[in-house]
Amino acid sequence: HRDLHSFPTRRSSDLIELAWPHLNSGDRALRYAARVAIEHQDPALWQEKALAEKKTTAALNALVALCRVGDKLLQPKVLEKLNAMSLERFTEEQLLGAARVYGLAFIRLGEKDDKGWPVSPAVPLATSVANRLGPLFPNQSDNVNRELVQVLAFLHAPQVVDPGMKLLAAGQTQEEQLHYVLALRVVADLLSPEQRKAYFSWCNLAEATYRGGNSFKK
Repeated sequence: HRDLHSFPTRRSSDLIELAWPHLNSGDRALRYAARVAIEHQDPALWQEKALAEKKTTAALNALVALCRVGDKLLQPKVLEKLNAMSLERFTEEQLLGAARVYGLAFIRLGEKDDKGWPVSPAVPLATSVANRLGPLFPNQSDNVNRELVQVLAFLHAPQVVDPGMKLLAAGQTQEEQLHYVLALRVVADLLSPEQRKAYFSWCNLAEATYRGGNSFKK
């Protein structure tokens, strides 16, 4: 572990091989240290290794690293790797990690508009991700749902509408309800007339009663 924590200040291809097995560690801190160490190495030395990794936890951590420091041209490969993984068999922690990697792939590797905001990828790629994640939403895990609704809404996926509105209505706290209100705002045009009425009633409630509600005026 001592060697691992010294990685981030050193650059050596040998360190990639030394750190890599720890990407699959049961110790979250060790996984983090290994990932940071690998990020400090030249991506050209390990990007193919990341895309070929078969151990689920190691692969997810390697893909996080790739999203953080890799070339934007890698986005399709990262998304294809994620789409090919056995998401249905993942533990809650792994599925949460996968959802976050999808998000990172769009935020860090994707195109930006003139204001610097991420934009959805080309339709075929966006559709492939939406079709892959749609059957997993809603999930038994509230945490996973909170991640998936953001990814699917970003992709403007019709699959997000009905489950997302149901989760909004079922929200137990103001924070939870507000999360879905904000996530679904970008797919308001996909809502049915009845759903639009319900959605904007939530928006009005949020603006009137929630702290930070004035953001809806922006």
